[in-house]
Amino acid sequence: MIKKENHHKVFFGKINFNKIKFFILKYQILFFAILAYVIPLTFYLLTLERKVIGGDTTWYALFLPQMYVLVPTGYPTFSILGKLFSAIPIGELSYRLNLLSAIFGSATILFLYLTINKMVKNTIISLASALIYAFAYNFWIIANRLEFDTLHTFFISLILFAGFSYYNNPENKKYLYLSTAAVGLSLTNHPLAFFIMPAFILYVILIKPKIFRSLKTILVSILYLILPLALYAWIPIRSLQGYGPVTTLKGFLYYITGRNVTGRVHGGSFTGKNIETFTQVLRDYFSTIYNNFGLIILIIAFIGLIYVFVRFLKFGICSILVVILPLLITGAYLNTSPANYSLSA
Repeated sequence: MIKKENHHKVFFGKINFNKIKFFILKYQILFFAILAYVIPLTFYLLTLERKVIGGDTTWYALFLPQMYVLVPTGYPTFSILGKLFSAIPIGELSYRLNLLSAIFGSATILFLYLTINKMVKNTIISLASALIYAFAYNFWIIANRLEFDTLHTFFISLILFAGFSYYNNPENKKYLYLSTAAVGLSLTNHPLAFFIMPAFILYVILIKPKIFRSLKTILVSILYLILPLALYAWIPIRSLQGYGPVTTLKGFLYYITGRNVTGRVHGGSFTGKNIETFTQVLRDYFSTIYNNFGLIILIIAFIGLIYVFVRFLKFGICSILVVILPLLITGAYLNTSPANYSLSA
């Protein structure tokens, strides 16, 4: 009888131990997730610009509170969020608008951490990797002033998180739909998203090709992809109210594809490029990456890339595409590569 009681004590002790272990593991991830958001946010807020700093930031600060249509492609998501942030009753208008970049810059790091942790199953490595990106110079400087780049990187990190969650559990279609919805949202913010979108869609297809035998899955995925594009209705609506130049269907199609209502390409040209200009773009693109991370971290990153190809070949292939595709379109469009164009890489 005594042996039987001791057996039950051990048995229940094991159950309690497993519950405690599960509790610690569960909230360890949560704890590090909080750190992944709070640490960069703290530094971004400490260095946040209190005023407009000239250039595009000043221009945005003038246009967003009026809900005026921005330059092609119109940036509807950025515009709507900018208007919402302008109404926050904290500090001056410029500070409130700059806050948008800090919030979404930190959210980028949070989802980057969550994605890496799904890959390596190590919270410390995941947090360290995410924070390296958080404090890369070119990311930091756009996280403390009003720019649409941190919103762009946020959508990319959200796509990565949803895509890798779907990889781990391909039977759960909610991650598939979250991934396609995030791709759709990214298309309403930054023109580069259109050119790297094939890499993300290819990854979703490669994870489980058989799922696309289901017509319902295909249609629902497409629906989640195109629903966010309804935000582009912002452009003609505000234009017809006198706050933008887009008043015809032809002008609208021109505008959302990166051209002025006249059809002229905005901000660059797809003509007159040669090997010299592309070489300059190539040099600028990879110089930005090197200058931000340095040789040692890039060596570690290269080792990490090998690890990705060994463990997650499909993800590795699509990752390379995310690096290459912005480079190709930038070389075809501009004579140099702006620093923010390499953020997705």
